[in-house]
Amino acid sequence: MKLKEARERFLRVCQVRIKNQEMLRFYSRVLAEFVSYVGNLDLERFSAQNVREYMLSFPIARRRYGITFPRPASQYYAVVRIWIEWCQSKRLLKRTLWAGEVEGHFQYISSRSFRSRPAAAF
Repeated sequence: MKLKEARERFLRVCQVRIKNQEMLRFYSRVLAEFVSYVGNLDLERFSAQNVREYMLSFPIARRRYGITFPRPASQYYAVVRIWIEWCQSKRLLKRTLWAGEVEGHFQYISSRSFRSRPAAAF
């Protein structure tokens, strides 16, 4: 199965369980951006490295291009993590990605302020 198909399955479940339309749109936008960034990989090829690269794109986008994000990076990370944990619970993703592979890296990233600020403030 490809990431895009797993994303669509997850979002269908979210539409039933999550009543907040703004949150549903945020989940949909974040996961669309994530799949676009890492590519529509087979779940078997998906790894913690893909998540690390996505999270690293936040400060790079801010510094190089002056892009600001409406929410902290931790919220984007949380959506990706929830989705991946759902994939694991449905046995779409056969291995665990969170056993320290991404967590330590995210703690490093989140030690910096990722709230929306101009690039010059970095």
